[in-house]
Amino acid sequence: MTNNEPYVPVIHDLAEWLLDSKSSLLPDVVRKAASRQTLDSLACAFGGIEHEASEVALRVVLDQGELPECTLIGQTSRASMANAAFYNSTIVRAIDCNDIFFRNGPLGHPSDNIPVAIAIAERQKATGIDYLNAVVLGYEINWRILDYIRAHAAAHAAHWDYVSSSGIVSAAMAGLLLKLDKNQLANAMAIAGVQGFTLSGIRRGKVSMLKASAGAFAAQRGVFAALLAKEGMTGPAEFLEGNGGMLTALALDDSGDLRQRLTQSTAFWHILDVTSKPYPAIGTSQSAISAVLGMRREFEVNVASIQRIEVRLPDVPAARLQMSDPDFLSPTSRETADHSLPFLVAVALEDGCLGIEQFRGNRWMDETTRTLMGRVVQTTDPTLNIHAVKGYPTVVAIETVDGERYERKVLDAPGSPESPLTDNEITDKFLSYADPFRVVGHKKELAWRFLNLEHEQDISALIRCLGGKAPESD
Repeated sequence: MTNNEPYVPVIHDLAEWLLDSKSSLLPDVVRKAASRQTLDSLACAFGGIEHEASEVALRVVLDQGELPECTLIGQTSRASMANAAFYNSTIVRAIDCNDIFFRNGPLGHPSDNIPVAIAIAERQKATGIDYLNAVVLGYEINWRILDYIRAHAAAHAAHWDYVSSSGIVSAAMAGLLLKLDKNQLANAMAIAGVQGFTLSGIRRGKVSMLKASAGAFAAQRGVFAALLAKEGMTGPAEFLEGNGGMLTALALDDSGDLRQRLTQSTAFWHILDVTSKPYPAIGTSQSAISAVLGMRREFEVNVASIQRIEVRLPDVPAARLQMSDPDFLSPTSRETADHSLPFLVAVALEDGCLGIEQFRGNRWMDETTRTLMGRVVQTTDPTLNIHAVKGYPTVVAIETVDGERYERKVLDAPGSPESPLTDNEITDKFLSYADPFRVVGHKKELAWRFLNLEHEQDISALIRCLGGKAPESD
């Protein structure tokens, strides 16, 4: 750009990159990944329907009045696009089983935004290809924004929750499916993005139910922003790099690197780099749970004889933060229990499984379970750091009163890019969580169709099958 050319805000270049990428032919493997993450997210959604935060969200959404636009997953009622995105995003996130970016350290849960694409695609009667393109591009810019912030402003970024990027992401996904032009798309991202920053305290200490809806607020905002932009609303074009923008908030100067990071050509699509969780618990616990369950099966450990359980974690900030938080060491709520390694390890040892059933009845307050939790010792192990680049490795050692010692190392948690869940495993996850609910469609057929979304010419009919089935319709 010469001095004679008008300045182009970064968000306008990002909008152009998104539209150019949308029109290009995305690799089949990338679209397949978007189908897999969609089915995985729907599994989490059904798993989260009965969570207390989900029930609160449903009551509030229904109190706004029904609209015929969009499906509320598992419900007979319908809602506006923005409210459907809010409710569905809440239930996707509620049980902490949705996917996570792990490379170079935890970078949040990109599937928080999938309900945006689902809602808009249903209302717009989008093709499966258009839907998948929006998901792939949403995952990509989610990664790029958070990776830039991590690389340039780690100290300041610690004050902001990962959903701070979701305003831009959700507006982009909504705008692509609404077929906004470049200026409209840039305005949508600016409108949602400038208001989207969320304090990190939302999931620290005595974590509240709001954790489940943190991404849902961004999802709702993104839909609304895209609708406003479509009708002509403008947003602050330089909200990223301008005075009072994101870079200012993060105490960074605009060196031009942000523009390059967000709009560079794609050598690798980061939706291929996501981890799908097999267990409804914090991402940093997945390897530990896998290790414990493996030992319990292989060695037939007598839980009553255990006197010490050592959990070794990589010596990284996420581990130190988790180990130092007293609310995670001694949880008093569902939200802190699924972040508590002592609880997760103890209950997995006791029951030989880790699912939503292990969180019923305030299990974290059970006297026997808490006794076993007290025998869990967490330590850091710098030798694991080399493996923490791609995931969250863990070593678990169990010692018994009889002098027996069992140890298992898990470097690649199940569901990670290096050890991905198979299509059958994702389908089983969906069927397991959806089983208690009566939906319009046949569940096995639904799973197959969501794994093959590229063949859908009108995704709206498929999405409507996720709605609840009224008793009288049997």
